[in-house]
Amino acid sequence: MNLEAQILLKVVRFLYNKNIDLVSEIYSGKIPNTMVAHLIDRAQRARNQYKNNELGWIDFIQHLDKENCQILAEYIFNKK
Repeated sequence: MNLEAQILLKVVRFLYNKNIDLVSEIYSGKIPNTMVAHLIDRAQRARNQYKNNELGWIDFIQHLDKENCQILAEYIFNKK
């Protein structure tokens, strides 16, 4: 499997297997607490809107700024 396929599979597995409630764990200590609270609220609203964890993740991710997207990417690709 080539690198692009491996990356895609890792992201899809993350979206499918990880609860969006992880947002707190991912961002705590990396950004100000007020921003963490905002991201948690946004993640929960996205999940509730779609009634689906995976679609909630997709909505949440597509609205992240560059810094917060980078933090999430580091979590996905470096978490053991």
